[in-house]
Amino acid sequence: MFAKIVKKIGTNHSPELQKIVTNTFWLMADNILRMGIGLVVGVWVARYLGASQFGLLSYAISIAGMFNVIAKAGLDEIIIRDLASETTASAEILGTGFVLKLASGSIAFLLAIGAILLIPSQDPLTPWLVSIIAFGMIFQSLETIDLWFQSQVQSKKTVYAKNVAYLISTAIKVLLVIQKAPLLAFAIVTFTEVALTSINLAIAYRLAGYSFQVWQVNLSLAKQFLRQSWPNILTGLSITIYMRIDQVMLGNTIDNATVGNYAVGVRLAEVWYFIPIAIVSSIAPKIFRSKQESQQLYDERIQKALNLLVMTMYAIGLIMTCFSDRIITLLYGSSYTSSSTILSIYVWSNVFVALGLIRNTWVTTEGLFRFGSVTTFVGAILNILLNLLLIPRYAGAGAALATVISYGVSDYLILLLYPPSRKLGLMMTKALAFDFIIKGCKRLLDANRRAKSP
Repeated sequence: MFAKIVKKIGTNHSPELQKIVTNTFWLMADNILRMGIGLVVGVWVARYLGASQFGLLSYAISIAGMFNVIAKAGLDEIIIRDLASETTASAEILGTGFVLKLASGSIAFLLAIGAILLIPSQDPLTPWLVSIIAFGMIFQSLETIDLWFQSQVQSKKTVYAKNVAYLISTAIKVLLVIQKAPLLAFAIVTFTEVALTSINLAIAYRLAGYSFQVWQVNLSLAKQFLRQSWPNILTGLSITIYMRIDQVMLGNTIDNATVGNYAVGVRLAEVWYFIPIAIVSSIAPKIFRSKQESQQLYDERIQKALNLLVMTMYAIGLIMTCFSDRIITLLYGSSYTSSSTILSIYVWSNVFVALGLIRNTWVTTEGLFRFGSVTTFVGAILNILLNLLLIPRYAGAGAALATVISYGVSDYLILLLYPPSRKLGLMMTKALAFDFIIKGCKRLLDANRRAKSP
């Protein structure tokens, strides 16, 4: 079915467009599969564990996740950019990126253990949960392979690798629920999925005809990567803080049951991230290359991407807000009813998340990494302050509102204040205001008037 559609697109449009559409489809297919199966199994797990234990697991994942940005070392966008433009040096880029990611993953694992031992916890199981989940960050060094396939717009190969690992881990979760396994077993499955994904990526790379033996470590390139990546690390750390700090603060301020309800609402809102991520992952290499061709083409591609992303996120936001009560009750039951309010608020952060993905692509293309770090840092600080203000009064709903506001400030409003980014901010404003639809309607009306005029 899809092959016929792609073939039809190829006959009417350029091969490059066909390649992008195909790549986007495979990225979306990967996430749709995860969303569908993950939603069913995730609901089952949440019902089985209950709000309190599910909240504890979510709390542990949030603690470990705060250090995941160190494991990534801020290299993903830089590696994709260089692989897309410097294919002759791919062996050195891949080898150097892998070694840096392996070192940073090990450091992140140790830091996560140290942090959880310092943070006061009411449950003695928490350090074990965090340690097991964080151990997976060492294996993420092999995600360098995924970056190679992304840079070549060949995500189909990694989709297979990721889905095999995901399906195996999901099947294990089902067995754990049936066997009434303890909470610790679910943390082990979380680690297992990461490890299996890395192994499968390595297998996919070899089956595609590539060899690890050609990978080389270049010290000068490593230094160059680190000079360019530290702003990305700060940016990623800031992003992680205001993506994870809400659950950490809820767990430390209120209780695990509140974290469980909040995690359910957030999960249903964030499940839609796959759409903007898939789209941007597919078009980012094309945007990188268009900058070298002409400024007009570069701006046009960014504007079209913004228009598409905003329109999609608006539609999702309206649907989830209108039916949040029914969705939560149907899926999770009466013990998670407070999650509906969180869902109806938090889902609107998706609009700014989508804008932020384009902003990150623009920052990487323009080389303005420090600016990207500053904007995200401001958002993280604002999120913490808003959480301190709103969580004591409104609990999970306050944390959700804090997230939406901080995303809006860091991914959109600040761009209007800084002269070099003001043009991008105005392009975002046009997308948010549906300027392209208004202009399209005006063109249609003008065309009708001209057709009717004698």
